[in-house]
Amino acid sequence: MPRLQWPSIVNCAANTVRRAIIAAMNRLFADTPQRSNGRLNVTQLAIEAGLKPWHLTYQHPGLKDLFQEQAAKNEAKRPAHPSPLTPSRSARRSTTTSRHSEHPVSADQIYRALVALGAEPLFDPEGV
Repeated sequence: MPRLQWPSIVNCAANTVRRAIIAAMNRLFADTPQRSNGRLNVTQLAIEAGLKPWHLTYQHPGLKDLFQEQAAKNEAKRPAHPSPLTPSRSARRSTTTSRHSEHPVSADQIYRALVALGAEPLFDPEGV
């Protein structure tokens, strides 16, 4: 039976961590986070990868630097003043009925639907 050497065990664990970090980077840049809030910073990358931040800082600083470079490039591509017609990522999430809903619903639309179903209106829109 072959005997395992320490370097192969360490490399195996390092490869697993590297794969987790790279997969998390891909999800964050694709705007499809599974564990984090989707912000492009090292802390959220660690959360998305399911790791402690020290893995990025001490074990894989090259991946951390690569992530920060790409995040800076993405930030530079964004317009300085977002268009009022294009809601920000946080605004899109806060106006949806559920996290996975594809159709944003505003509070005004919900209020009008409740009044249409027979709920008592809180104020008279014509009287304002």
